[in-house]
Amino acid sequence: MQKETLRLSLRPREAAEAIGISVRTLWTLTQKGEIPHTRLGRSVLYPVEALRRWLQARSEGKAC
Repeated sequence: MQKETLRLSLRPREAAEAIGISVRTLWTLTQKGEIPHTRLGRSVLYPVEALRRWLQARSEGKAC
């Protein structure tokens, strides 16, 4: 039996796949500051809960 790991953030490719967009579109949204993300050194991470809230707001017609 595998132990489930709690992921707090996703790397770009994982985040793009999770929300159903291309990595290129994700980078565009990131550069514009339109999608929640954080930088740690040279890495860009996308917090899972922030992405969920962002998507929920988008589906309700609200901008974050």
